[in-house]
Parts: sequence; C-alpha cells; structure tokens
Amino acid sequence: MNKDHGPELTSSQLVYSEVKSALTRGERWLDDKFFDSSIANRFGVSRTPAREALSKLLVEGLLTRSGRTYSVREFSVSEIHCLYQLREELECLSVRKACERRSQCNMDVLENLVVAMDKCIDSEEKSFEFSQLDQEYHLAIAEMSGNVFLLEAMYSIQNKSALVRGKHLLRQQSRLRAQVEHKKIIEAFSRELPLVAEAEMRYHIRSSIEAYLRSQDD
Repeated sequence: MNKDHGPELTSSQLVYSEVKSALTRGERWLDDKFFDSSIANRFGVSRTPAREALSKLLVEGLLTRSGRTYSVREFSVSEIHCLYQLREELECLSVRKACERRSQCNMDVLENLVVAMDKCIDSEEKSFEFSQLDQEYHLAIAEMSGNVFLLEAMYSIQNKSALVRGKHLLRQQSRLRAQVEHKKIIEAFSRELPLVAEAEMRYHIRSSIEAYLRSQDD
C-alpha cells in the first residue's frame, strides 16, 4: 500500500484512496467482479475497512454491487451522453469564470501540467499518468474559477467521466488530440478571452465524447 498518504489516515481511508486512484486513472487491476475480501487481502487489512471504502465508492457512483459482488461501474451510451452533457456545461462555466479572474490565477499550474502531459503522449504505459494529469488540468481550471461549489461539482463529474476517459486515453491519437485542445484553451485563457476559452473548452469536451463513441464502433 502506498505510504505517501501519511500515517494519519485510517485503513479504510487508505484503501478508499488507493482504489479510487486506480479507478480515476483508468487502471484496471480489479477483476470484472470482486468481493470485499479480495480487496482486504490485496491491501493487507480486515474486511471491515475494505467494506467501508467500497461503500463510499458505491455512494460516489464509481462502483456497483449485486449482493456481495462489486463491479467497476459501466455506463450505457445514453448515460455517457448525459454525463458529458453535464460535464460540458460545468467545464464551460468553469473556464469562463476562471478567465474572467485571469489576473488572480497562476498560469504556471496549467502550463506545468501540459508539459507533464507532453511527456506521456508517446508511451502507452504512461496513459494512466496522462489520464490523472488530464483530470488535474480540468480541476485546476475549476479551482481558478473561485467558485467552491463549482469545484465540488467538478470533482464529482470528473471522477465519473474518468471511468470513460481512462479507456479512451489508452490510444496515443486520443492523447495527442486532447493535448492540442488543452493548449488552445490555455492560449485563450492567457489572452484573457473568456468567450474564446469557453468555445475551445466546449469543442474539447464534445470532441472527446465523439472520439470515444467512435472508438467503441471500431
């Protein structure tokens, strides 16, 4: 188990953090179906903290359960459309408000994330890292909006969309396309053009879902 979380976290919190990180990064070390006992064994804890961690992930909509069996949540095409429709509106509001507060924002945060993502484009092994950085990029913009409730909503929607995005970003072409769009958003942001930044973000979210759905037909 990763020790970087600090000794103050409980076993339940550690298991929750590790499993959620794997889910939102797009890692798939979990079996299609699993039990709290298998999670407990993986992390060397009793079933109680494992069950508590999995229950929290159930509430957040990242897992499903049938009886004693847990599964990583799978979204239907209709659900994906609904998810990305909401995400699009939140992301556009987020970048527009952040751009309006440009003078109070530290652009280095976004630029450093883009540089880090550049290093992950050519390696499939780093697709999980790219997915995590991608999530941090969008959440950083939400934080720059100055709206704490918008940021909370973005955390929730980002975690769910990560279950879709993680698979999609396994493709190098998808990572490259996303990165081009990330840079266009930053360019509009840095020029203090909120409507342009919003338009670039809207295109980015729509092209992401369209590319993902096309990939499912291949």
